[in-house]
Amino acid sequence: MGDLSGPGDPISVVEVPEARYLTFADGERPSPDPDTQDLSHSADLVLSGGLATALAASGLVPALAEQYVFRRVGGSSLAAVPAAATAAAEIGRAGITCGAVVPGKDPGPVGETVLAGFAGLEQASAWATGPHRPDAGHRPGGTAAPRIVSTLHPDRAARGVYRGFLALTGSRPGPGRRPTVRLAARLTAAVLATAGRSTLAVLLTLWTGTALAGAGTVATVVRAGHLPTALAVTLAACLAVTFTLAAGCGTAVLLGSALRAAFRRARTTRGFGIFPGSASPEPGSGTGSELGMGSGTGSGTGSGTSGVPPALFDWVTDRLDDLAGLDQAAPGSQRYALTFGELWLGHSGPRSKADLRLLRRAVTDPALRTVDLTVTATDLSSGRPRLLPFGATERPGQETGEPFLFCRGCLAGLVPARVIDQLVLMSPGSVPSIACPRHHDSVLFDLPAPWDLPVVFAVRLTAAPPGVISAVPLYRAGPDGAGLRVHWFGDGALTGGMPLHAFDVPLPRWPTFGLLTGSVTGSVMDGAPAWRSVTGWRGFLSAVARSVTDWRPTLQGDVPGVDTLARVTGEGTFRLLREAKTATDLVVRGHRAGCELRERFTGPDAPDTDRPRADRFRWARMRSSLSEYRQLSLSVGARTPLFTDLAASYRVPEPVCSWFSPPLTPGNPDPAWGDAVAAVSHLHSLTAGGVLDWDTAWGAPPSDPHQRLR
Repeated sequence: MGDLSGPGDPISVVEVPEARYLTFADGERPSPDPDTQDLSHSADLVLSGGLATALAASGLVPALAEQYVFRRVGGSSLAAVPAAATAAAEIGRAGITCGAVVPGKDPGPVGETVLAGFAGLEQASAWATGPHRPDAGHRPGGTAAPRIVSTLHPDRAARGVYRGFLALTGSRPGPGRRPTVRLAARLTAAVLATAGRSTLAVLLTLWTGTALAGAGTVATVVRAGHLPTALAVTLAACLAVTFTLAAGCGTAVLLGSALRAAFRRARTTRGFGIFPGSASPEPGSGTGSELGMGSGTGSGTGSGTSGVPPALFDWVTDRLDDLAGLDQAAPGSQRYALTFGELWLGHSGPRSKADLRLLRRAVTDPALRTVDLTVTATDLSSGRPRLLPFGATERPGQETGEPFLFCRGCLAGLVPARVIDQLVLMSPGSVPSIACPRHHDSVLFDLPAPWDLPVVFAVRLTAAPPGVISAVPLYRAGPDGAGLRVHWFGDGALTGGMPLHAFDVPLPRWPTFGLLTGSVTGSVMDGAPAWRSVTGWRGFLSAVARSVTDWRPTLQGDVPGVDTLARVTGEGTFRLLREAKTATDLVVRGHRAGCELRERFTGPDAPDTDRPRADRFRWARMRSSLSEYRQLSLSVGARTPLFTDLAASYRVPEPVCSWFSPPLTPGNPDPAWGDAVAAVSHLHSLTAGGVLDWDTAWGAPPSDPHQRLR
């Protein structure tokens, strides 16, 4: 065991085969508000994106965990899964013992229990990206899909659409074909698969009958001796074309009817998605045996039935509990799901009265949280992002209002069953006077307190790509308690995802690491703006989609002095779903980027100094912040007389008296007018021969500091 820090620092490093992870001496963890000795081992992490980002992050995080303790973690969309896993592994890493871990070991054919901490995260990643059918890769032209695909159990009503989804993401239609031909082949296969076996049987009968009838008619015409040869041949050709067109029209009608019926059935899915995300409560539904994906929906206790992996979020729930080191369930009982309270406290197990007092204070004071996890989901009904856990993310942009309610029946099949039971158990109580609009025999429950909210529930709300994984409904009273409104929660990427600056402050004590996947040239840490060639309509539409979804993290990555955004070459979602090797390679690229990022910040700032590179990061951010403050002071200076007079003479009117606690009497001056005058005057003094009256371009970082998004 080697020491990486100064005297008195509780952080040390544990050596295990093929990996090195920080741990803590005598079970002591760094405090939520660390001292200077912990700064070199502290970092924040923001993960936002789809499947490619989620896979790359599962390689990036263990590499960073060798040097850093993650204080604050943010996530959205599918990348919220590794974000939550990082937070869980952070409180579980204290259970790692020297030599007890073999990273990369496959946790069984159905993804059974993994170890606590970041070694377990590597195990879970290795299982998820391993080949679902190892023999497929040995067949000529065969490819093996990653195991994570086997956890995608379709809704019963969407099986026809799911067959088309599998055909669209299946093995390649053949090497050497043009992209247009390959796309046409995939679309044709998807249409035929969606239509179903009965439609295919009817089509086969139609074409067989048409061919026999057409051949007989043509033969009769040709053999007729009273017709000239040229006329007979022409007539035969016309008859053949007529029969072919008739069969084609019949095929179009049959396929159109079959597709319409398939999508009509799919409209009845729970939450407008093909995959509910959890085990279906209906017997026999959600299985994938006839789709080549195995059968069973999983028990939510670590493995699926009959040796088949459980549904996606049943598996995620179990792995988060494993990574956090939570105890297994006793025989005959359900396992306790990881909550935000364990992350805030930094440990699991029974809570003392002091723990409960700390949790209540941590609701409004994030600095008291040992590990602060924030997840961004999209409220589709309001068209805006929401931060989770509700009521504990007192940051700019968080809306206050009536609490959200849930219906047990509405969550069935969308959220793991044991998580629903825990939500009901931890709920402050039901609302007997309010029945669920969609299940009139069910009452609505209040969501638990923020510290009692299961982490996987927040992840489930944001990790829901539209049309693929079902959205989740919650309920809320309208303004002034009038009416009950349903709020559908979907993918966090729809409203921009979790921004890289979510935890940013003008003078940060430690870096915030992020990840951007896409087309990357040069080094994985190259800070130059990415450039992509745009050719053809397909390339143009792809560029439009990337610009809409990736402009925010791309711009944030160019912030001066940040240099903490790892850029990893990603792959298309369809390719990741059909090729286990491609998924594994992406994890490896993420790990390589994490190692390079770690070395960049832990290495020397220059060959002739012993200061770490992290000091340059803080210095550059300080220079950028000083420049911003000077620009602010210039703006304030021109308006100082106006606002100084306003602060001293303004009388608070009745409509805003309730903003104060306790409320003010109308007509009184602002109680803080003196502080306001002092603050405005101080900002003005910074440009009147003060400390910031200097040329900010001299020695400032090369990028425009105002690119940072606030």
